[in-house]
Amino acid sequence: MAIDWKDLTTFEISTNTDVPAPWIPVLDTFEGKTHLQITAEGSWTVMGGSLAECGPDGLAGLPLISERLIVADCPVGALIGKIGGSSAAATAAPAVPGNSLSISDGKAFAIGSHCVTSVPEKSIGPLFIGFNCLARPVKLMRLKIVIKGAIVPP
Repeated sequence: MAIDWKDLTTFEISTNTDVPAPWIPVLDTFEGKTHLQITAEGSWTVMGGSLAECGPDGLAGLPLISERLIVADCPVGALIGKIGGSSAAATAAPAVPGNSLSISDGKAFAIGSHCVTSVPEKSIGPLFIGFNCLARPVKLMRLKIVIKGAIVPP
């Protein structure tokens, strides 16, 4: 099956900036798309600069207790996202029972440098991005995210 990905938006920050909030809105609505393709590049430091600089895939292999992370099975500092919910909610929403592989509204998920995910049924958005740690601020040096969407038949 050929998937026809359409550009939805490119989000970019290219200057040093502190990100105090847990989530940054990057796309208001999905225009009826059923799937998203997200690619990212950039660099930042997390945990108040006490850890090494990282990019979208985070600091793999660095041991950190899961209570200090938003997504427990994702490296510290990795780029994460969530669909729906609030920009102020710092922790991940619970998974839908019996549906661990699907993203539900408000549930944080790993993005990294490349991600393809389905849009929750009946969700209109928004798409938020964040960084996998609870300590703030995150010092962002550079970030570019390209978001594409597609309608994939069932």
